[in-house]
Amino acid sequence: MRELQHDSAGALMIELHQFPTDYGLPNFSPFCMKVECFLKMAELKYNIVEIAVPPKGPKKKAPFIDDGDVRMGDSELIIQYLQKKHGIDIDQSLNPEERAISHSTKKMLDEHLYWVLVHSRWIDDRGFTVVRPLFFGGLPPMVRSIAPIIGRSSVRKALWQAGMGRHTPDEIYAFGKADIQAVADLLGDKLYMHGPEPTLLDACVVSYTGSVLLPPIETPLKEAVESHANLVALNERMMQRYFPS
Repeated sequence: MRELQHDSAGALMIELHQFPTDYGLPNFSPFCMKVECFLKMAELKYNIVEIAVPPKGPKKKAPFIDDGDVRMGDSELIIQYLQKKHGIDIDQSLNPEERAISHSTKKMLDEHLYWVLVHSRWIDDRGFTVVRPLFFGGLPPMVRSIAPIIGRSSVRKALWQAGMGRHTPDEIYAFGKADIQAVADLLGDKLYMHGPEPTLLDACVVSYTGSVLLPPIETPLKEAVESHANLVALNERMMQRYFPS
């Protein structure tokens, strides 16, 4: 039976299951990083449980949480569940139009830019030289030589099925640059995506800007983010506020 974690006051803690990480990132997965950023924004107590690849959660992907007897997968469902349970609305200051913009932008990042990020890490050799030791370096020698080939092939298949892998590298990075440009234009000269205080959209944005800027992967995707001073500043602002260590 799983041992439940409690904080110093005896309250039950949320267990956030996510991948190991490196390169100054809270997590190498933008979905894991987004959930952890939300937990910090909501000031909810949590404990991190590192998991292996492939994950064994309810959706067979990371992140997932254990909250008492509840096990929940998928970053969006996790955030919805925790907000409802604790009566929290991080976006309470937003009007309906702003909520619509936030929803649409998050979908662009999670359903479109995400696949550009995957290509930059797993298919582009400049990225895979960084990803390979992070995900496979701790495996036994025999497995370590085979697992990266199988893993990369699996990711290539997923990219093809998603549609992004059917394009040339130049086309893929052009899609990513357009997404980054849209986010930069939406941010403009504001401190955060919707004004003076961060919202859920900022948690989503920093999970991608951080995922691109911090690892030593030099691709056109990183060049795109670095070309927008406002996105670089937003990334630094969010990291200092929620992940200062």
